[in-house]
Amino acid sequence: DQDVADLTYIAHGIFWFENNVYDQSNSGGTVFADLNLNGVLDSADFGIHDALVFSNPESDFTYSFSNGNYLIRLSDTIGDYTIEAAAIPHWELTTDSLLYHVSIDSNVTAFEHLNFGFAPIEVIDEIHPSLTGGFPRCNTVINYWIDVKNTGTTIPSGIIQLELDPQVEFISASVTPDSIVNQHIYWHYDSLMYFSNNQFNLNVQLPDFNSSGDSLNSFLTALILDPNSGNII
Repeated sequence: DQDVADLTYIAHGIFWFENNVYDQSNSGGTVFADLNLNGVLDSADFGIHDALVFSNPESDFTYSFSNGNYLIRLSDTIGDYTIEAAAIPHWELTTDSLLYHVSIDSNVTAFEHLNFGFAPIEVIDEIHPSLTGGFPRCNTVINYWIDVKNTGTTIPSGIIQLELDPQVEFISASVTPDSIVNQHIYWHYDSLMYFSNNQFNLNVQLPDFNSSGDSLNSFLTALILDPNSGNII
């Protein structure tokens, strides 16, 4: 379990890089959507990514990978720990174990298949849009990143609307817009799966130095369509 110390002349400092790939004791498993409610990870289920898993009493923590698998490294302190999954809004645990008890001794120990299954407890349409801009510099083309995440318990389709500041000019996007009306740009998204994201970026032109000091405000809105009527929910 070797770590790395690096002395850099330019930064005038010593940097310590701890080895988090392997430790004395590790625990792992899968956080998954248990849609058939049987409390067991099987072929009908799929992994939940970015789910928080943590230990007590040391409070080591990790987040699940895109396939739902996680690996949490435990402190070398000998003792008893619990491994738990953080609550997910609108979902509840279905697996028999709400938490797992592990005991650490002086031996190298690996605890596997500590799985956490979640199922929805209500039907709710909920998506979370976010807009992030690159560092703003006068008269330059920068990136905007759009991220729309499904945080509900349905698989919605809908419209993404970006309203650019009047001084910002749309150049291009990694996903071709469905329509552009003045400063309003529209995209559609279809069947956004549980916990998944619709992510893409676009290039925009910022104004010249005459606008230095101005506040540029762009707004992102994500709308959900009723599958029956086609109206906005």
